[in-house]
Amino acid sequence: MIIDTNFLEQKNINSDICVIGSGPSSFSFIKNFLNLNYSVSIVESGNFFFDQKVNSLNHGQLDMFGNFPHKEYMLKSARVRMVGGTSNVWAGWSGPLLEEDFENKHWIPKSGWQINYDNLRNYYLEAQKILGLSKFIYDEKLFDFYPNKVNIKKLENFDNSFWQFSNPPLNFKKNFEQEIKELKNINLYFNCTATNFSKGIDEKIKTLVAYNSKKYKILFKAKYFILACGGIENATILLNSKQNIRQLDENNNIGNYFFEHPHVTLARGTTNNLNFLKTYKKQKLKQLNNIESLAGFSLKKEYRIQNQVSNCINVITNHNLLDVESAVILRHIMALRGKIVTTSKFINIFLKNIPELIKTLNLFTKNTFVKNKNFYIISRLEQQPLHENKVYLSNSKNKFGNFLPQINWRLSDLDYKTLKINYKAINKNFNLENIGKINPSNFIEIIDKESKKDVFAVGHHMGTTRMSENSSNGVVDKNLKVHNVKNLFVAGSSIFPTGGFINPTMTIIALSLRLGNHINELLKK
Repeated sequence: MIIDTNFLEQKNINSDICVIGSGPSSFSFIKNFLNLNYSVSIVESGNFFFDQKVNSLNHGQLDMFGNFPHKEYMLKSARVRMVGGTSNVWAGWSGPLLEEDFENKHWIPKSGWQINYDNLRNYYLEAQKILGLSKFIYDEKLFDFYPNKVNIKKLENFDNSFWQFSNPPLNFKKNFEQEIKELKNINLYFNCTATNFSKGIDEKIKTLVAYNSKKYKILFKAKYFILACGGIENATILLNSKQNIRQLDENNNIGNYFFEHPHVTLARGTTNNLNFLKTYKKQKLKQLNNIESLAGFSLKKEYRIQNQVSNCINVITNHNLLDVESAVILRHIMALRGKIVTTSKFINIFLKNIPELIKTLNLFTKNTFVKNKNFYIISRLEQQPLHENKVYLSNSKNKFGNFLPQINWRLSDLDYKTLKINYKAINKNFNLENIGKINPSNFIEIIDKESKKDVFAVGHHMGTTRMSENSSNGVVDKNLKVHNVKNLFVAGSSIFPTGGFINPTMTIIALSLRLGNHINELLKK
């Protein structure tokens, strides 16, 4: 059933499971409980449509990075409070982590997961189906399905890596509504903002405290609580609960080790090698149910070990719209079908961006007629987990009395080194293979800790409740249970110890399916 808490008279709700959040992790978790005898409550802050007033609860402060391409982008635009969560602005990029992404790298402190690829293999296959994709192929065998065959010639220091895209991308909001509308054992409570947990006895959570839009308090009690609100909000709710729960107060890792997938425009180049451009262009694969695929090239494992750097993937594009504020805002407006800024503010931003937009349009036009095609290289970095990169509480509060998040996020020396090594390897390989010429972007030319204006955060918020062996170096165990709390679990990318370079959605789904199976087994006992 679907329940608007603004019209709910009941203020105490009991269930077997209480899930906080309604994004991809929540959607995947509840698949283990459809039409079972276990009762599930899902608590969602937003509505079924985008509401800027509700989304203002995402406000906070940023200490360093996260303000590009516009102010507070990471907090305001890269998070969405509505049914389906931030998947409402998701473009469908899908793929699993690599097997090596789960491994410890001795030159990267705090790397390595408590589980391995095999623990998720079957769940990845299930996630592939949920996402509406076709065959589970993420290597060069995908080239066999390209409509125009490509002459694969690998760059010496790089491997080809792939994404798949369902067409159109899975609409989590719509599927959520369809799946639970008629179910009696699963209730979705929307317009209901979770603020904090209250303690129980025997190292258990007793109650989730939440408020509807009218500020009426609603208490949720359950045998098991699943926190599934994203990498920033998961940490914010736990931090706001510390004063009530000793086990949380004693854990100094909640909110720490925050990381993203930083994107930078690495270089601009020209080439007359049409096969190269075709290889790294998004392709529709008719033989695979019309899914789309995109290839990128990432540093080889041996090369990374040799140079002691982290991972990095590069994609080729004929535009640079990631760096244009009005273009990013417009994409969100179209996806959400709602205003994220006022009309007058958008017009001012658009007018300011006209020179950059004209430059992009000219490049499009020029590429149609010239032999040497222009392109950009966009690099996505696997970021080093740092204790000082963190979500913590500011002194400001939202309307429900919760302290708002403040984020300290910056790149490490290893991150900068990886981008430099990546650029040098691309430049060398392009010259060796006679692919074309590239020129470094301003970011590479002046690479230092003042170049944060050129770092684009894409909303992949990870690491703030990281998986670990014990509470001295993380927040949850390999089954995603919060250390020293018997009935509190966390779902989503906040549990990632490291993030690879692939989009986190498929891994979020796989982990949530695995968690759902685990909770199902606990309830049976």
